[in-house]
Amino acid sequence: MEPDIQDIISARYEELPPKLRALVVKPTLAPTIRIIAEKHHLPEDKITTLENEVMLVLLAFEEVRGFDERIVAELLIPGSLATSITRDLDTMVFAEVLDELTGIYKERADYEKAHPTVTPPQTFAPMPEVAPTPTTKPLTEAPRYTTQDPYREPLP
Repeated sequence: MEPDIQDIISARYEELPPKLRALVVKPTLAPTIRIIAEKHHLPEDKITTLENEVMLVLLAFEEVRGFDERIVAELLIPGSLATSITRDLDTMVFAEVLDELTGIYKERADYEKAHPTVTPPQTFAPMPEVAPTPTTKPLTEAPRYTTQDPYREPLP
């Protein structure tokens, strides 16, 4: 059974450093993101997606590095606009917790280096050496219909 998304987020929140936890629940975070989005004339649906992407970074599900490429893909906006939005988010949101985020990414990289993930090779069914012979004769010519259809005119 898959764990509930709320349980995953709660568990990740508990693992965060205190400064990051405080920022995630800070009442001015969402209005700050909204101000940045409105400054760059994003529509409402893209504002919500931007808020989600920022929260993924703050909860350390995603790294800050590559954030502008991710919002280009998620928001379907030009790269120059994504760079401007990222620059504003860097100064108004990410700057105060960048050290904590970097520490989390370093710990995670060290853990992954010490415990590499091994994926088993895929196994496939063996291929037959000779192709099976067809059981029916191939059709060499189109069949001729010789019986008269009672619903149509007779064929010549």
